[in-house]
Amino acid sequence: MLFFVTVLVAAISTLAGIDGPGYRLSPPTRAGRMITQASDQPTGTHNPWAEPARDVLANAKCGSCHRPGLPTSNPRALAIFNLHDPVWYAPMTDEQLLSLRRRIEHNSEIEAKDQNSVVAFVACKLEGACDPEGTKESTP
Repeated sequence: MLFFVTVLVAAISTLAGIDGPGYRLSPPTRAGRMITQASDQPTGTHNPWAEPARDVLANAKCGSCHRPGLPTSNPRALAIFNLHDPVWYAPMTDEQLLSLRRRIEHNSEIEAKDQNSVVAFVACKLEGACDPEGTKESTP
């Protein structure tokens, strides 16, 4: 009976997320730091286009695969970036960021000003070009 109660308590603790030997998942970290905010850039530079780019992607066809909990969610797409994560772009490689920029630039369904937000996000992320004054404005 004691064994049964011990196993039951361990199982409930594991499901509830209570500390147990080796059962807790660690929060995502980068270089030993917990990633909790969109301002947590791997390069240490704040990217002012992270949230505008997220909005563009969520409202474009990208959002159907890159948002969890939807019937159209795609596990492979979510592994590249998940628009519900606080730092949604953290798992992306440089090649994936360049691919994102190409896809957005060649998508005629996305307005030029929205394309520019994503292009500026990628430029800031990869090249450190994070000065809002240096971005090109779309003409109406």
